[in-house]
Amino acid sequence: MEENMNQASNGADFQSSQRSGAQGQQRLVQGGRQIQSDVQQLYSHVRATSEDFETYLTEQVHQRPYTVLGTAAAVGYLLGGGLSSKLTLMAFGVVTRFAMALAAREMATRAATGGADAESVVSTGGGPGEGRQWH
Repeated sequence: MEENMNQASNGADFQSSQRSGAQGQQRLVQGGRQIQSDVQQLYSHVRATSEDFETYLTEQVHQRPYTVLGTAAAVGYLLGGGLSSKLTLMAFGVVTRFAMALAAREMATRAATGGADAESVVSTGGGPGEGRQWH
């Protein structure tokens, strides 16, 4: 009799473990689908962001070719390990202060003229940086 009870108990345990195994499998499948959906969304966001960044860089190359070229050269120099000497660090500090002064001057000029943007700069001839007027 005790043996029959053990067999019945083992049969119930087996069915219960099969049900929980099937439920676990369903949860894994659902989790896998959710991960796949999340990865697809992430991919589309990364792609859109990279396209926006590419558009921004293309605009900057057309609007400010020398600035982009100088920035690319500076980044390449830095990534190549160019900031190892004290002279380079000093030069980098001077250039940074100069760039900040130019940016501050441009912001002050824009604030004084009511927020004129870069499209309102008209070239009146001359060399680089000469003959530019704000309108």
